[in-house]
Order: sequence, then C-alpha cells, then structure tokens
Amino acid sequence: MKCLSKVIIVTLLFFGTRAFGQNPSRLPLLGVTYIDVQGIELSQNEVTSIVRIEIEKLQKFEVVDRYEIDNYYKSSSLEKNNCMSKSCVLAVGHNLHLDFVVSGTVEKIGRMLAISLRQYNVQTGAQEAAVVKEYIYEPIELQALVRFSIESLLGAPVNTELENLYLFQKHEADLVDKPNVRKLNLSGPRFGVSMLTGQNAAILAAPKNKGGFDISPLMTQFGYHTEARYLNTGNVMALVEFFGLIGGMEQQKFIPSLSIINGFRWKKSKWEFGFGPTFNIQQHTSGFYDENNTWHLEQDKYNGEFKGKDINIVDRLDSRGANRITSSWVFAVGKTLTSGNLNIPVNLYAIPNKGGWTFGLSMGWSIEKSK
Repeated sequence: MKCLSKVIIVTLLFFGTRAFGQNPSRLPLLGVTYIDVQGIELSQNEVTSIVRIEIEKLQKFEVVDRYEIDNYYKSSSLEKNNCMSKSCVLAVGHNLHLDFVVSGTVEKIGRMLAISLRQYNVQTGAQEAAVVKEYIYEPIELQALVRFSIESLLGAPVNTELENLYLFQKHEADLVDKPNVRKLNLSGPRFGVSMLTGQNAAILAAPKNKGGFDISPLMTQFGYHTEARYLNTGNVMALVEFFGLIGGMEQQKFIPSLSIINGFRWKKSKWEFGFGPTFNIQQHTSGFYDENNTWHLEQDKYNGEFKGKDINIVDRLDSRGANRITSSWVFAVGKTLTSGNLNIPVNLYAIPNKGGWTFGLSMGWSIEKSK
C-alpha cells in the first residue's frame, strides 16, 4: 500500500513539473525582419529597431532580439537587404521557430511618408494583417508615426486625435478647403544693428549741450518677435510680424521700438517682403535754425538778435526735449533659413524719415509650432 502511494506521488510530481515547464501562458514569438527604407535620414537598422521597440511596448508578443535574426542571415549567407519577399520572410520565421514575422517598408515620397507593414503567420503562411499609412513627412516625429502604424497593424488602441495631425490626406484637404484655418505661430529672439543717416545721425553724435546725445549713430538692437501666418495656400503665405526691440544698450542707452510688419513669404525659396508702421519713444523739442544753420531752442526767438524776427519753428530730435511717441514706415526684405522646425530669419530693413533714413540688419531664431 505504501509503495502504491509513493508511485502516485512521484507520478503527480512528474506530470505537474511537465505542465509548469510547458508554460501554457507563453506569449507568441514574433520576429521583425529588416524594414526596407527609402529616402529618409534614418538607416534600415534604426527604423527596424524602432519597429521592434514599438511592438515590445504593446506586450502582446515575445519579440526576438535583432542578434538572433542577424545570426541567421550570416549563417545562411543571406543579404538582409534582399530578404523582403513573403517567401524569404517566412523562411526566416520557420528557421527561427517563430509564430509570427513582421516586415514592411518606410518610404519618403515628396512631402509624404508612406509606411507599409505586414504580419505573417509562420505556421500557415497566411498574411494575418497589413496596414498602409500616409503621413506628412516629419523626421523628428518618425517614431510616433511608426507607433501609430504598429498599433493599427496589431489591433491596439490608436490615439486618432493625435494621428490626424499627421495624416497626409487630411493635411492636404485642409490646405485646399480651409486655407485660412491653418494659422501658425513663430516666436523667438532677434538681434542686429541699425545705422542712422543724415541729420538724425549728426544729432546723435553731437554733444549734449547742443541738443545731441553724444552717441554713435551705429548701434546694436536686441528684442523679441512673434509671427502669425493668416493665409497659407499655394506657394505664397501671408504673415504679420510684431517686433519689440531695444537699441543702444552698448552705449548705455535704452531706445525702445515696436514694429508691425505685414508681408508675404514664398514657401519654396523662403524669401519674404514686408512693410508696416514702426513706433519709437524719442526726445523731441521745438526750435529753429539761424542763417548759419545753428540750432536754437524755441525760447531763444524772444531774446537778443532773434527778437521780433519771423522765425520758422520746427520739431526735431533733441536730448533736452521731452519723451514722445513717434511713428515711421519700415520696409523689410529677407530670407528664412530652416533646419527641421528651427527657423533662422535674416532681414534687411529701411526706415525713411525727413531727418535721415535708418538702415538695419536683423536676424534671430524661432521654433515653428502649430496653434
């Protein structure tokens, strides 16, 4: 009787151990063969790694690491770049004893990024699922675009609201049907130099006891600008820019200005032209010039040799005057250099004035963001 009990216990332990060793809850084994890549900055290895990582995040499969697949290619003398067909992909799956394999293509076509992915059942040879997605090509968002495609391929929830921002067809429809809705905002610092000419340049350089400012007419500027595109259709976009600048700080001066420029930018060449009002705070006073072209304050006409004379009173820059807001018109031309979402605007501008024109160079940087 005791012997029978021992046999039963040993038998139960043996089959129990076998049952646990079989791990019936094992995740299906999936391998990612190399993804065909065309026209993008990332390499085939990098894109394949992104696909593998995004599948692993879903925790629906046990994903074979790339070293296993690399070793198979080396041992079988296969070129991974030439193993894109269904038969070759399935052969990889059979030899590595996989349940599923995923292959596909990531290709840039003009402004569009096409992602095509396929999942094969290794045992049956059938294509389990396939997905083709067309996105606006955004290099820095490539991993997110691959994630959307993987989620669609494997039946995982997709953040459709976020994905819609990148869908090529929807983007193109917005450009045609709702050109005024796509408003963009660009903001960033600006710096540069400005040069006053004519009478105003002479006044700035003159000593203070003669109404001058005792500073150079060539001065630096630093500030901030914001930009909004209110029309974005065809090859031309219309935009409005707001510049807030401070000049003369290197000469211990604080000369503020605000400019509102309306203009146009050509999308392909990135050249732009604009014009609009500019406002400054300046010290002005009233006075007159004598026959020797010497400047006098207005009260001098009531004294000495000028008393009783018919004198023409004018208004001009003068360090002895009161602060007031003055306005002028500014014309600007420039080109925006781009690198990804980084914009580097470079502009030349001119401000006509009866006291002398002002010329300047301004540049800066900004990050483009959708509103």
